[in-house]
Amino acid sequence: MEHDNIKVRPPSPPPFVDYREILRQSQHFAQSGQTSKAFEILVSAEKSILADTKISPYERDLNLSRIYINRGIIHKNMRSLEESAKCYEKAMEILEKAGDGAKRERFSAIMNLAILRTRFRDKARALTGFIRAEEIVKEFDEPERNVLLSKVLMNRAQMHLEFQEIEEARELLDRIESMDDKRGKKDNREKKARVSAHLGRLVAHIAEMRESGKHANEHLSQALKFFNEARASYDELGLTRDVISQRINIAEALISLKRTDEAKYELEDIYSKPELESETMLKASTAAKLLIISSMKSDEQMKSKWLSAVQDASRDLRGEARSDFLEGLESRLRWIGSERLIEDVQELRGREG
Repeated sequence: MEHDNIKVRPPSPPPFVDYREILRQSQHFAQSGQTSKAFEILVSAEKSILADTKISPYERDLNLSRIYINRGIIHKNMRSLEESAKCYEKAMEILEKAGDGAKRERFSAIMNLAILRTRFRDKARALTGFIRAEEIVKEFDEPERNVLLSKVLMNRAQMHLEFQEIEEARELLDRIESMDDKRGKKDNREKKARVSAHLGRLVAHIAEMRESGKHANEHLSQALKFFNEARASYDELGLTRDVISQRINIAEALISLKRTDEAKYELEDIYSKPELESETMLKASTAAKLLIISSMKSDEQMKSKWLSAVQDASRDLRGEARSDFLEGLESRLRWIGSERLIEDVQELRGREG
């Protein structure tokens, strides 16, 4: 019979699912503000993993943990901190079944949860998390080990600062500086200055997380003290660029404290320095802060002057540096509610993109 010669095609194999690509897609949507789409992708990916009969138990748990870590990150960015913590806890529960592998995923889940517990002021469990994260770091090779250890120590230092434990934080930051200076080339005064600058940035970050009011202002005043310490040490060492960086940090703290006249005086003096001409990012940052002050003061003439300066400075920046600078400026202008200037910066981003 003729049909005896008919060849029956074997069933098609199930399509390959690249779960890493799915996670990258969800991150892209989350970063662009499309959180619903990001969550939709993650939910679909979880269903796909659970239905995938070809995937090994280890790979299944590994990818499920990544999905929950990503969910936690998105919830944290949306300030849904309780939901974020639940996601990290779920990821850690899944990773317990994965055994000794998945060190990157374990590190990420433990670190993110420790940072959140700092926000919840749960010091005991936050500290336990940071200690566990430091143990996991030992499993990594150099130079990644040092990068991750610095991250653990920096976040642990911030936890101590949350509880006004300044000396404990200073010791941890000193460890970071010692790691960066194994050959002992740095002057001890430079190490001290860098630690003070780190302390200032961490305390200023804590102030940003606080509601506006007494506690935020107390942290900002503390940050000012650290920035001034760093500035004095750098000045003594003759490190001009670092002095300018700390003066800009001081001005930023003054702006947050609504001490705009002091900040304006500091920044205009910085902008007049000939050394700034070769420091494109510092010049752009100084102009941006003067633009912010002009908006806070509703000074139209100043706005025009400093918007033009920002446009000129941004042209000297390249690639990611320019994109990050303009994005940061737009975010800051949004914080103070300057809609017209936001439109100007968005136009500049579009034109230069």
